[in-house]
Amino acid sequence: NAIKEAEDLIHNHPDTLDHKALQDLLNKIDQAHNELNGESRFKQALDNALNDIDSLNSLNVPQRQTVKDNINHVTTLESLAQELQKAKELNDAMKAMRDSIMNQEQIRKNSNYTNEDLAQQNAYNHAVDKINNIIGEDNATMDPQIIKQATQDINTAINGLNGDQKLQD
Repeated sequence: NAIKEAEDLIHNHPDTLDHKALQDLLNKIDQAHNELNGESRFKQALDNALNDIDSLNSLNVPQRQTVKDNINHVTTLESLAQELQKAKELNDAMKAMRDSIMNQEQIRKNSNYTNEDLAQQNAYNHAVDKINNIIGEDNATMDPQIIKQATQDINTAINGLNGDQKLQD
């Protein structure tokens, strides 16, 4: 557009070319060029963000897809950065949650679990099931607070297992 305008002015009005008119045209051309670079920078940032999402290994499949959909709908670098940050926070919460049940078999074989009352065992089992449901869900849990709460619930359930103490009493 700016280049066409400059060509029209040069070819159709060669006698009206003054310094200000030329400077205005140059400014328009520079602005158009910068906007093209802006689109290019945004596209590159978008591609980088999508690659970053693929490296967030703690997200489950529905979460990863929702994050990618969200990122593909942003229109500014700022909103892209915000979506990427939210994805990283979600990934961190998911990692902590996954890590919290890594030793569930050891816990179930431990005296604190085996000698505990059924209610506390059930609380632990329920907390593990809740986490496994989030990990294997079909609909994405996108709120890191829900995931952090599941992690807190499992930690509370683990701390509530006092079978060793009951055995000694």
